Parts: sequence; C-alpha cells; structure tokens
Amino acid sequence: MKLLKRSALLSVCSLVSWEASAQTRAPEPTSKQAPAPAAAPASDVTAAPSTPEKEGEARVSTESPKSAQPNERAAPQKKTDAEIEPPGDHPPSDSQQVQPLAEKDAPPSERPNPYEDIPHPYQIESAAPIHVIDTSKGVKTPAPKKEKINPSTLPFTYHQRHFDLGLGFKVQSARDNSLQPFVENEVLGAFSVRGGGVVWTTGSLALAVNAEFDTTTVNSNVRYESSRLNLTGLNLGVEARHHFHHRLYVSLRLAPVAEYAVMRIGDEHDSAHLKDNNWAFGADARGGIAFRFAGSSDGRKRLPRAWVLLEAGGQLMSKHDVSLLPEDDGPQRPEPVELDSFTSSGALFALSVMASY
Repeated sequence: MKLLKRSALLSVCSLVSWEASAQTRAPEPTSKQAPAPAAAPASDVTAAPSTPEKEGEARVSTESPKSAQPNERAAPQKKTDAEIEPPGDHPPSDSQQVQPLAEKDAPPSERPNPYEDIPHPYQIESAAPIHVIDTSKGVKTPAPKKEKINPSTLPFTYHQRHFDLGLGFKVQSARDNSLQPFVENEVLGAFSVRGGGVVWTTGSLALAVNAEFDTTTVNSNVRYESSRLNLTGLNLGVEARHHFHHRLYVSLRLAPVAEYAVMRIGDEHDSAHLKDNNWAFGADARGGIAFRFAGSSDGRKRLPRAWVLLEAGGQLMSKHDVSLLPEDDGPQRPEPVELDSFTSSGALFALSVMASY
C-alpha cells in the first residue's frame, strides 16, 4: 500500500515539473515557417491535442516518467506545419483591449488637417496663366509675367546713340534770273541720300556727324535749242539734337557744300551740242524735327528703328560760270558761247525717311 502511494506521488511531481519547464520555454517566431520535424517513434510520443492553448504554450506529451527525471529540463520539440498558426489568427490576450478597425484608422475629428491648404502640384486651375514645363524637375511652373515698363521713364540711350541711313526729297527755290535758260520755273527738286551717326551725348543732347548726297536735273529751251542742267551736291555736316521724348527730337545742322554743275545746249546725241561744267562752293543751314514711327520704345537696347525727318533752311552758294564749248569731236568755234553766271542759292525744304540702329 505504501509502495503504491509513493509511486503515485512521484508521478504527480514529474508532471508538475514537466509543465513548469514547458511554460518557461521561449515561443518560436511565427514569421518564418519551421521545417517539418522528423517522425518520432510511436512508442515514445503521442499526438498532441488539437485544441489550441494560450499563445506560445507547448503541448505536453505522455512520455513515461522514467524518461524524464524531476527538475530536469526537457529538450524543445519542433512544431509541425499543422501546429504552426498564422500571425493574424492568434486571439488577443485578456489584457489587450479590442478596438474596432474603423475607429483606429480614422483621424481625430478635432485636429485640423495640415495638408488641406496645400494645392496639388499637378493641379491646373482654369483661371491660372499659361504653364510651361520645367524639364529639370518635371513639374509645371507658371510662366513669368512680362514686366510692363513706362518708356518715358527709361533713358534715351539708343534713341540717341545710333547710326542712321535715310532717303529723302528736297525742294529748293531757284530765284536767280540767270537760271532761266535752263529752268522753266523757280523750283528745283532733288533726291537725296544721307548717312551718319552720333559721336557724343550728354543728358538729352546729342551731337551727330553725317554726309548728304543730292542730285537734280532740269530741262528748258534756249535760242530754239533744248537745254539741260544737272546739279550734284555733296555736303558733310554737324548736327546737334535735343530729345524731348523717346519718339521726338529737334535738330540744327550746319554743313559746307560742294556743288558740281553740268550745262548742255542742243541734243547730246548731236556732235554739234555745247557743254560746260564747273564747281561751286557754299554752306547749308537747316533745322528739323524727327519723329520715330516704328521700332522699340526701350532706349536701353540697340534695335532697328524708323524715323521721319522734316527740315527747313537755306543754302548759300557761289556762282557757276557758263562758257559753252562743243565736244572734242564736234565742229570748232572760234569763241565759246557765254551766258550769265548763276547760283543755286535759296530756301529749301526736305523730307526724309531714316532707319537707325
């Protein structure tokens, strides 16, 4: 009887020791699937119950008390694929409070959203300006607005400092009576070409140097013969300019003049016609006003511009002597045909269109 009681007490102590050692074992990680364990002998290990215990609790085998001594820690056993539970299937512990998923993910209603005032970088508003693509960043950025500048507040720099080339027409009075053999009326019209540039500026004042070339031809009759007069003038002048506005300036020009005259009587294809030519010198003075009708209003940039120039003034010239002789291959006369000397002095008006750069 005492032997039976002692055997039963020994068995109970062995089971209690086995359970305590199983609880102290660390649970194996569930993220990696353990390989399938080798099959144990049927005589030593029995199948563990299918009912799951607490998370990480080991199954207790029914091994004979003889194989496990009291206070001896048993070797951990590997779980099979059927015994490994997925991480999401573990029931929560009693101390963990269960919270619904919707309440956990929802942001607190009393806190403001810090991102609600920031626009999306790819959002394009209908009233926004035209966008250009910044290839370096791949984000559309608004095109810079063109700055509006008042031209009146800008300097006259390149409205003054430029080179100009112009074409014009000049009307000149011819009141000398000695011109009657060659001129039917008292007006001489001439085409002119002008070119020059500004050499000095200060404030709204500028000083320019330019040259002008003009030519005119008139016809008449003398002693029942046709007559022709051709005048060609060349002058090199100095012009002072005052700019009141970026579109407007006034000028005063003084220039010495050299004039070449060719006089003919008779048909020039006839060997009997008479001819004479000579030079006369004088001076030209005129004032003008110029208006810019095309081109940039920004005087800070050197750009093409177009101007119209209206001038008025006068010309004072020496006289041309007229002593007509036949051509070299024509019949020789003992004496030349003498006519009265004439001058082209008089008032003048000129209208020119100039391009400047």
